[in-house]
Amino acid sequence: MAHNDTIHLIQDDWTLISKSGENITAMRVQNVGEKDVHIMATVGETPPSDLDGSTLLKPGIAIKKDDIAALFEGVTGATRYYAYSSSKDDKVSVDHA
Repeated sequence: MAHNDTIHLIQDDWTLISKSGENITAMRVQNVGEKDVHIMATVGETPPSDLDGSTLLKPGIAIKKDDIAALFEGVTGATRYYAYSSSKDDKVSVDHA
């Protein structure tokens, strides 16, 4: 199912930014907040436990599915994408199919 939304991130925790368990065929993530956020891909239902392997996304920057796949080559068959922020007011714009 297609998903297009602005997601407010939970401070100091990983926030699921993709629909759980869907086979994502195309995706765009943009940091629309004022602080840096980290993006991480995972397989399965367990969220990341730390920032190791995450990609830093600066304010205003967007990445697309092809770029995300290249950033997370070690995560074969990723089914979930998460964002992390140390700020209480950060958000990301997400669009995926």
